[in-house]
Amino acid sequence: MREQIEGTTIGRLTSAALAIFLIAGGLDGAEPRADQPRSSVVGQLVSAEGSLFQRTKAGQPWQTVPSKGKLHAGDLLFGLPGAIVETSKGAVRLELLTDMDKNSPYPIFEAAVRLHDSPNYDLDFTLDRGRVDVTNTKTKGSARVRIRFHGQMWDATLHEPGARIALELYGRWPKGVRFTPEPGPKDVPAADLLLLVRKGNVDVKHDSKQHALSAPPGPALLHWDNRDEAEEAPHKLDKLPAWADTEDASSERALRIKKVVEEFRREAVKSSLKEALDRFANSEDPNHRASGVIFMGAADDLEGLAKVLMGTKYPDAWDWAVVVIRHWIGRAPGQDQIVYRMLVNKRKMPVAQAQSIMQLLHSFDDTVLAQPELYKMLVKFLDHDRMGIRGLAHWHLSRLVPAGKKIGFNPLDPKEKRDKARDQWKKLIDDMLAKGQLPPKDLPK
Repeated sequence: MREQIEGTTIGRLTSAALAIFLIAGGLDGAEPRADQPRSSVVGQLVSAEGSLFQRTKAGQPWQTVPSKGKLHAGDLLFGLPGAIVETSKGAVRLELLTDMDKNSPYPIFEAAVRLHDSPNYDLDFTLDRGRVDVTNTKTKGSARVRIRFHGQMWDATLHEPGARIALELYGRWPKGVRFTPEPGPKDVPAADLLLLVRKGNVDVKHDSKQHALSAPPGPALLHWDNRDEAEEAPHKLDKLPAWADTEDASSERALRIKKVVEEFRREAVKSSLKEALDRFANSEDPNHRASGVIFMGAADDLEGLAKVLMGTKYPDAWDWAVVVIRHWIGRAPGQDQIVYRMLVNKRKMPVAQAQSIMQLLHSFDDTVLAQPELYKMLVKFLDHDRMGIRGLAHWHLSRLVPAGKKIGFNPLDPKEKRDKARDQWKKLIDDMLAKGQLPPKDLPK
């Protein structure tokens, strides 16, 4: 059993961890081609300058959008929490949000959309990822909205002025799903979408279905997924769920996030998005570091993430970078293939090693997680000469065995200090194995 693990998942940790640090330069987010010419203006930014960034296609630098700046059909728009877009027709407001209080059904890090020019709709947009709210801002009458995501096209009619819907789209590779270098139609990340009526009455049409929805108390919530597991009927709610009221969140965490986001916005306006990302990711303030790394992922700045992994002196920044990269490859179909092709074609890595890298990023499968030898091997890698490898081993261990977090292993510490922490980890794992407490009953998802 030990030889089997060393020859498969664990034996590949070395090359996997090392190769993660090579994910730099030449990588961009998987974006569909715009289907309208960029000359078509479809909206404007009505929130502050630097709350929204746009680019025409992957590989081009992000441009900071000025307040009242024009927005073109087909551009990808990445927004800080609270960015507000108004359509050129003046009929609909689109607000980009995030999970301020950490009570959303999904871990929403960022929001990105693409606007389209459609004469038959007051707003036509692709929800690329994350959380947005859509509001009918007419003085009278209904607003027609087309919502595109993952090959779907939903039509929503917001019947009265002030009618408002919230949308969340989240994707991830579920635990145990193995990476495949030649994916078929079904080899895609899991994706879930929630549509919630926050105010008013809304009709939603998609495929051959039509739903009459209304804000709570009423049939307010629709859930879609790409696994045919969602219920077709709307969910009746007595009141709005806590996650819906993001912009009015006033918890200590939400206020802290809002403060940091505003500081980031000012820095991006003062310098550039790229410079703001680098400065925040390397800040002495842990809140700035977390925001910088998260926004790197949102902006597809894998070069910046790689620099964090290779050179940060802060363990929390390293931890966030791993989380964000895993989040990035689960965002949509093809994200992990971008990384895989880069490793094989640009970095000239052996196919077996590149596939091992991707499997590590997808996560361990249940078979390996159930083998006690996994935990011994991860402890062994805490002693590795390369900071990245011992750091990645600790990243997995601290999630699989939360009791070890109090040990305080830091992959950046001098070797003598690391050795003491490693010995504590070894003792903890040996004791838990002897008591039959590993593998844990509740494994991380």
